[in-house]
Amino acid sequence: MALAQKYGLAVRAWLDPARQKVRARGLPVVDHDFLDSFRLELDGKAATYARLLREVPVGLSEWAVHPGLGDEDARATRARRLAGTADSRAQRL
Repeated sequence: MALAQKYGLAVRAWLDPARQKVRARGLPVVDHDFLDSFRLELDGKAATYARLLREVPVGLSEWAVHPGLGDEDARATRARRLAGTADSRAQRL
């Protein structure tokens, strides 16, 4: 919070009660729910990013973007993570 106050930076506060407390201290916080694009389908992902970007509402938003190469290894890694398993390095241990 000290750095945010010193430099006027936005504070990561996702839930409304926390947002209200931070705003009461005069600091900016996101106006909308967090957007995480991890679970987007790989096919057509660039087009989906473009559409989502056009649809971002007015105000301060936070969006986690997970770019990738889309190659076989990236797809396999993504499948493991979606399934809740560790990455390939941990599986070899």
